[in-house]
Amino acid sequence: MCFSVMIERDLSKLARLYQASINEQAFEYFYQRTQSHPDVYKMPTEDGRIYAKSWAPIITFVRGKRELRPMRYQLLPSFCEGQKYTRVNPKTGKDIEIKSTYNARLDSLFKARAWQKPFMNFHGIVPVTSFFEWVDHQGKSTQIEFTDPDKEILHVPCLYDNWYSQDKSLVIQSFAIITTDPTKEVLEKGHDRSPINLDENEIQTWLDPKNSDQTTILDCLKKPLKNVFQGEFL
Repeated sequence: MCFSVMIERDLSKLARLYQASINEQAFEYFYQRTQSHPDVYKMPTEDGRIYAKSWAPIITFVRGKRELRPMRYQLLPSFCEGQKYTRVNPKTGKDIEIKSTYNARLDSLFKARAWQKPFMNFHGIVPVTSFFEWVDHQGKSTQIEFTDPDKEILHVPCLYDNWYSQDKSLVIQSFAIITTDPTKEVLEKGHDRSPINLDENEIQTWLDPKNSDQTTILDCLKKPLKNVFQGEFL
């Protein structure tokens, strides 16, 4: 699982790189909600690191054009009644939160209920500069940061969904990073997953799934990772 990633926060830079417009209205809504709902709308760290339930700029393809808009890391499915995705604990009969929806395994896109609506409908790109994992190092659980020295930004595909409160006064757009089998370097460091990194010529295919079929989209995601990630223990 990819529990945390470092993102590029410079919107102007991202707009140029992805030839995308900045959805000023969406960012204004987000900044207002960081004041009125700080428990729901959390900023990234100063250096651009995000954890579950913090927000990041995401590249989408809406109404025939690419645009940047803020979304929360940890997908909240639109079918949820409240602001948490829950299930009933069979032992206690009480609701418990499902917290693992910040990552979507490639082999579960058709299986897990949370991904069934977003897949082939709501696709985005997360501009990632590095990602972090917990691994066993010398008998201790240790964080490691993975980077690609040849690429400043990784084009990491994500699924997103749109959740609305019952009175429509609050909207949470949220996303999950898609992960796959690890590269050789990540596996050697002791972790069993890697975020997918799309080639530049595959970005538009991924962002506009309605112009493709499932086979084309899955082939795009299943291409072997070409990255040579370097891992540094923190």
